[in-house]
Amino acid sequence: MLNNIVTFMAKKHPQALFAEFPVSPTSYDQGYRKITYEKLANAVNAAAWWIHEALGGPGKDFETLAYIGINDPRYNILVLAAVQAGYKAAALFTSLIGGIANQTAWIYPLAAAVPSAKVVVDGLKHTKADALAIPPPVVVDLVRQPDLAEYVSKNIDTLIYGGGDLPEAIGSVLTNKMNLLSVYGASEIGLPTAIRRSGTFPSEDWQYVHFHPEIGVEFRHVNENLFELCIVRHSDLEEHQPVFKLFPELQVYKTRDLYTPHPSKPDLWIYKGRADDIIVFLTGEKTNPTTFEHHISSHPEVKAALVIGTRRFQAGLLIELLQEKELAQAERATLIEKIWPAIHEANQVCPAHAKVAKTHILFVDPKKPMARAGKGTVQRQATISMYEQEIDALYADAKKMEPIINGDIERLSGPLTYESLNALVTKLVRKHTGWDKFDENANLYLLGLDSLQTLFLVRDIKLAINVPELAPSTVYTNPSITGLSKAILDISAQIQLSSRESDEHRKCSIEEHLAKHVKSIDELAITSSELKGNVATREPKKSYSSRVVILTGSTGSLGSYILDALLKDNSVSHIYCLNRSSDSKSVQIQQSKSRGLQSEFDDARVTFLSAKASEEHFGLEDAEYGKLVATSTDIILNGWPVNFNIPLSVFNDQFSGIVNFLRFAIQSKNHTSILFVSSISSVLGCESVCTIPEDIILTSDQLPPLPTGYGESKYIAERIFDYAAKKLLVDARIARVGQIAGPIHTTGIWNSREWFPSMIISSLHIGALPNTLGAKFDHIDWVPIDVLAEVLIELLFNDVSTDEKATVFHPYNPSTTSWSDLLPTVVETLSDLKSEPVEVVPYQEWLSRIRSDMESKDFDVEGIKRNPAVKLLDTYESLFKDEKRLDISTTRAQGGSQKLRGSQAIESKWMEDWCRGWFS
Repeated sequence: MLNNIVTFMAKKHPQALFAEFPVSPTSYDQGYRKITYEKLANAVNAAAWWIHEALGGPGKDFETLAYIGINDPRYNILVLAAVQAGYKAAALFTSLIGGIANQTAWIYPLAAAVPSAKVVVDGLKHTKADALAIPPPVVVDLVRQPDLAEYVSKNIDTLIYGGGDLPEAIGSVLTNKMNLLSVYGASEIGLPTAIRRSGTFPSEDWQYVHFHPEIGVEFRHVNENLFELCIVRHSDLEEHQPVFKLFPELQVYKTRDLYTPHPSKPDLWIYKGRADDIIVFLTGEKTNPTTFEHHISSHPEVKAALVIGTRRFQAGLLIELLQEKELAQAERATLIEKIWPAIHEANQVCPAHAKVAKTHILFVDPKKPMARAGKGTVQRQATISMYEQEIDALYADAKKMEPIINGDIERLSGPLTYESLNALVTKLVRKHTGWDKFDENANLYLLGLDSLQTLFLVRDIKLAINVPELAPSTVYTNPSITGLSKAILDISAQIQLSSRESDEHRKCSIEEHLAKHVKSIDELAITSSELKGNVATREPKKSYSSRVVILTGSTGSLGSYILDALLKDNSVSHIYCLNRSSDSKSVQIQQSKSRGLQSEFDDARVTFLSAKASEEHFGLEDAEYGKLVATSTDIILNGWPVNFNIPLSVFNDQFSGIVNFLRFAIQSKNHTSILFVSSISSVLGCESVCTIPEDIILTSDQLPPLPTGYGESKYIAERIFDYAAKKLLVDARIARVGQIAGPIHTTGIWNSREWFPSMIISSLHIGALPNTLGAKFDHIDWVPIDVLAEVLIELLFNDVSTDEKATVFHPYNPSTTSWSDLLPTVVETLSDLKSEPVEVVPYQEWLSRIRSDMESKDFDVEGIKRNPAVKLLDTYESLFKDEKRLDISTTRAQGGSQKLRGSQAIESKWMEDWCRGWFS
């Protein structure tokens, strides 16, 4: 086709301009040479005859022709000539396709000069252009020279960049001066067609691209808010999918390019780097460093920055300076301080586990610059390989610095005071978080403190003062500087609140939260009676042949299995998944696929909505909310923060969300039933009873929930539902879930971060297993997660509710086994995995070995991956000390679920599979 266009143009418009290129390969002083279509056609004909005479035709055994030369029109001429001589072209340069197909004249840069902003501007001074296409490094160079950027803005309309990402700070300067256009392409897929509304270049969205739907693009979830661009094969899109000509055996081509969706505008995606860019730390945590690197690269003294840290416990930073000179040690320290404000800013917006410390910064040797692609972008893996020895030395030196850094912690002597403790805790929090300013009364976990930082904070406090009783749980329950300081003072002076006083404090806090939301229910009752008139009795549970179910928290572990079970239920015609994520469908596909569950979701059966339960109408559009009110029959409230370390005050949004769902239930056309997935921790504090009933338990002398924010929040939620069931006559059902085991019917793996998997992983590391799980867990009545999902659906759909109060179920396994029965299988499996015997020891010794490993001088974040039980020591100590097992009534749950009645006890084979899965 291109050859035909050239021939046509040569005949009809012989003097039309095809391209301009510099007469000299090194300077613009001699001006440009213009090539018309007449000259191009003559050159192509001559070259085609030359190829034919020299090589003949392609023949049966087609041979590949290759041309390597400087960047000038000879490439275009030879490609067209080869086609004219009978050869096929597998890939074409953009200027050839775009220029000829659209009769757009291309202007070539200097062939023998290093691309730079000055070279670009010099070229514009010798000829006119409408648009400029340059790689990101040249764009950065341009912005750093304001006079050159100003000249370009006055002489072109549009700047096009591609081949890499552009720092936001750089692009934001240019987008106010000219149209800025991002293009994406790859050798395997060419330049996928993008959509942009005619005549618009929205300055706020200059980084985003909208791919044409005819390309077959699909964004597949990788982690957090990152998605990989994939090309999915479609028979009706083959002409737009050249990648499958190169790889005919593939059904999906994964580009390994990562994107993030626009927070509010559909189909707009922003490039976030390569999958190879993702750093996986030894802790298992991940980070995408491109935003961090862009921020540092915007510093006026920095040419490029590269974050490192794969298979390390901490992130590091390679910096290449604009000024090429060798640095003395003092100069390095000075430069770190000059650049540190930019690093500090980047640290504020990156995950806590990805922050860069001053001890982990390496300046690139000017004699050994970072490896770069031809377009000037930094090649990550090549650079890291080049600096492998220097990086190893950087981490080794940082390790040696730890005693010196810890030496900054002065051991407090004399009587402890609140003031001295407050100063110490503040200093250590700053050390481990990098925060400069924060309110001493603020909740540290809401500010971003994580469990690893908590662990090291406690260890450092113990270094400074003699408080062996101090544990991470003290920080979790006193999560502010002031609260923690007072708690430590109480511990050290042995004047802790008595158990009775502590319970009174907890009881007051629970009742205060409850009263606030009960008041909201009373207000709903008034509104409801005004709208509907007084209703004396609850509507009986209807039997629906076609159910419409709302599910919250579908992307979580249990939520994914509930969604899968709903999809298998023929009585469910539609499912609405309400999640906070802006693109929860992609997240769900990834989560379900990783668990071996159904991962193709037909829009006619499943709708994914971005919702915030605590907001009016869940933050949905009125039309969306109205449709839910009109069609829904059942609600499963499964979304809840699963974090045993955060205090009760953090759960206020969850309580507001419950009130909003109750408001929804009384508005709904079908008198929607609600199943709330609660936790047995909401009532495990009732040690004075022999059997915990399937009923709401009121606060009396003993508080029902365990003393954690999580257990207390579930208890308050149950009380709100029970009050609403009586006041609003809604069908509220509560499932107090106990220990959930791994799946038995899918390939999914039991979440390794939970207490039991963490115990097994640590046991392999220390070569020993505890002989008991404590009174509460030696008797194993666990339910596999995929079975539990089916049980919960039966408990919601079946007519087993109680009149005028919330209906409570305990979905515990009626078929039980014991830890002593399963222990031989676990010992044999771990011994096989470790290739040496694993012993069984008393729980006190097991705890001692775990603690000793943590307190060893070599223990660091790497050790936490091998020994994750250190993060849950308080939990294990509590479990092992339990001497009394509470019986859990399951009569109502068994009556409401055939699946539960027929459940098998946990089998040895399942336990072996789960154990091997954690180490696979």
